Amino acid sequence: MQFADLHEAQKYRAALVELIIHNAGGWPDRQSLVRVEELCQAAMGAIEDAECTAHIKIVAECAEALFSERAHRKWDRGSMCGADFLRLEIVRALHSLDRRLGAIEAKRQDRSTQAIPRCEFVGQGRFGSFSNR
Repeated sequence: MQFADLHEAQKYRAALVELIIHNAGGWPDRQSLVRVEELCQAAMGAIEDAECTAHIKIVAECAEALFSERAHRKWDRGSMCGADFLRLEIVRALHSLDRRLGAIEAKRQDRSTQAIPRCEFVGQGRFGSFSNR
């Protein structure tokens, strides 16, 4: 990624993915919750985009329930416990964030390539006239 803000946001997104993969939740894990909150704040500070912010807020809200004593239980779904459901929702939101960051990068790259003026060469060389038209 050649855009510093996108690179920074991706760095925080990757750290959130790692944290969620390695911390099952389902109990009051204050340390993990604080780390998620820090990473979410940093990611929101890195990129100014409403859709990215919405995905990051989903992560923060689900993490609050995931790393609580009881709040995760209201997310129990049939054979899936609430903690697993919340982790899945967080991973989905982080995947959506990744796609959005990729779309922003592609749009910026497209704009930057359109902004480069095309040079046309017409001239006389040692072996006759030439052109790139």
